[in-house]
Amino acid sequence: MIKYLFIFLFTFSALAETTPAVQTLDDLMKLVQTEKIEQKEELRKREAQFLKEKNQQQRLLNQAQVELANLEKVRKQLISEYNEHEKEIQVLNNELQIVIGTLGDIFGVVKQVSGEFLGNLSKSVVSAEITDRDEFLNHLMDQKRQPNINELRRLWLELQLEMTELGQVRKFEGQVVLEDGTKVDRTITRVGGFNLVSEGEYLTYQSDTSQIMALSKQPQGSFRRPIGDLEEGSGKEEYPFFVDPSRGALLSIELRKPTQMDRIRQGGAIGYLIILFLFVGLGIGGYRFKVLRKEELKIQQQLTNDKPSEDNPLGRLRLAFEKTQDMEVLEIKMEEVIAKSLPVFEKGIGWIRILAAVAPLCGLLGTVLGMIETFQSIQLFGTGDPKMMASGISMALVTTALGLICAIPLLFLHTVISSKSSNLIQTLEEQAAGLIAKKTSRGE
Repeated sequence: MIKYLFIFLFTFSALAETTPAVQTLDDLMKLVQTEKIEQKEELRKREAQFLKEKNQQQRLLNQAQVELANLEKVRKQLISEYNEHEKEIQVLNNELQIVIGTLGDIFGVVKQVSGEFLGNLSKSVVSAEITDRDEFLNHLMDQKRQPNINELRRLWLELQLEMTELGQVRKFEGQVVLEDGTKVDRTITRVGGFNLVSEGEYLTYQSDTSQIMALSKQPQGSFRRPIGDLEEGSGKEEYPFFVDPSRGALLSIELRKPTQMDRIRQGGAIGYLIILFLFVGLGIGGYRFKVLRKEELKIQQQLTNDKPSEDNPLGRLRLAFEKTQDMEVLEIKMEEVIAKSLPVFEKGIGWIRILAAVAPLCGLLGTVLGMIETFQSIQLFGTGDPKMMASGISMALVTTALGLICAIPLLFLHTVISSKSSNLIQTLEEQAAGLIAKKTSRGE
């Protein structure tokens, strides 16, 4: 009861605050009824508004559901297309990896070929005529991207140009740096990729300075002889020519080879002494051979002539035979004629034999001196540098060789002259024995 009374009072106080015109309970009742009617009207409007909005929401919901269904279909279609694209992407990725691998190999091969070709160009004598080819190759080696088709085509053309020029003989005008440093303009002949020649001389191409240099020393004459024919020719004929397939290595080795005079100098004083022995022995042998040949011709002429002559030993034997009647005196005179002829026949032969024996002994002496010098070099400098021992070894070997070179011809010469001298002496002795036998047969 109290509860209801409290609610009534609270409502009444509220109505009294909002509606100050209420004076009695009837007024309050009317007011409450009026308020109730208004509230119902308000609720009806609100309900109508809610129903209206509810229908609109339902319509929107239906529209959204339709759109959702359409989007679901699109989603399924996109998922299907996505899966198909994923498969295509996987296939394309595999193809891409293959292409990237191939292009990577091409990139590496291009760099490798460019580096090797650049190294070959730096040493090629073709670069003496065709210059400024290394810039493009350096560009290919330094770039980080894949080379394009034009760069690959130019690289191929450069390779083809080098191969073509290696088989051609060309003449061109160039500048040659002489040994004293002066520069002269010359017509240079390039023989493929092997040699450069000009004015009968070999030239060399210095890749580090890109200069054509004259050699400080030329090879021997047999190697230089074909150069003149090659330079004077029109290029259509064929000429024999010495080429260096090692691009200068064989030529440099040939230039480092010592000449005969260099080898003789390596023998030192002993080598010169042995050569002196050789010339002295050959001089004596040549002179004695000439004398013996002259005496031989005189004796042969006397054998065919019955009239004796004083200008040869056989003629003197016959004169002694004709002038002497006593057998004992005849034998003595004939022995005297033969004894006087012996120095003419045997003079100087002993010296040839001595020189032939002394020459190898001098060579042995040079060998010993050379080995002593070699061991002294080893003692002072060790065995680290073979060049320090080369002079002593050269002296040892060269003197030995010179001694043998001197002894062998002198021995042959001594044998020939001794044989000729013995034959002449034997001829005189046979003729003397025949004359004595003739005299004896007449006495019987």
